[in-house]
This record gives sequence, structure tokens and C-alpha cells, in this order.
Amino acid sequence: MQGNFQLNDGSICDNSQYGKYGCHLTIIREGGIDDQIEWKEPDNLIKGMNLPMPKGSRLSFLRGDFFTSKKGTKMFKIKPQGSHVLIRDDWGGCFNSYHGLTLPGGYEYFHRASSNGGGSGYDYAVYKTGFKYAASLDDL
Repeated sequence: MQGNFQLNDGSICDNSQYGKYGCHLTIIREGGIDDQIEWKEPDNLIKGMNLPMPKGSRLSFLRGDFFTSKKGTKMFKIKPQGSHVLIRDDWGGCFNSYHGLTLPGGYEYFHRASSNGGGSGYDYAVYKTGFKYAASLDDL
């Protein structure tokens, strides 16, 4: 189905994330049918994940549950105490030499959304809540 619509439990099925710069996940959220998804700034949960944050990196996130529907659609249901974190790494643009691809492995889902020229975009990754990146000297 295309567009946003209300499910029988009152939540909204948000299909707005399939555009050029979207995460290519169907988002299930609360609120009005035309409300925008509100990405959050990194908090202690994200800082505790020990993710690499190079100069120019701009992370934001959503917390919820990641799953695959019966029809095979990758979905993310926004929930305050969800078991997953969807990270968005905003990279590139004018006067920014950072071009993403620094989110570490261990994710359950990854999508790179970039401009046609590859000069700006987003990296998206879904991690289990509690994931912690551990770097070694061999990783440097």
C-alpha cells in the first residue's frame, strides 16, 4: 500500500521513508496521519553504544522494534522501550568532507541513501538495544 494510513489499533503506517534519502523501512508510529517522524539527538543510550563519530558526523535515532512482516516488508515500530535502535548518520554536503560508512557491523539492517553524485546522503542501521562497539588495535 502506498501513502500513510491508520491501522485498526489506531497507529499510523508511515510509508514516507521509501524516497531517495529514506531508510526504506515501513515505520509504524503514533500521532496524526500527516505528522512527520521526529528523529532524536543522541542521548546516553546512543553514547553508550560507543559508535565511531568522526568529525562532521551527525547522528540521530529512533527507538522501537525492528521486524519483517508476513509479506516480507522490513518494518520499524517506534516504541520508547523498544528492543532496537534505528541510527541515521547524515553525511556530506557543501564543505563537509565526511562521507559516512563508519557505522560498525553487528547491525540487523543497513541502507545507504545518497545523492546521484554521491556527495551527500544518509546511512541507516538497526542495532539491538544494548549493542556496544568494541574496537581493538587491529581495527585502527
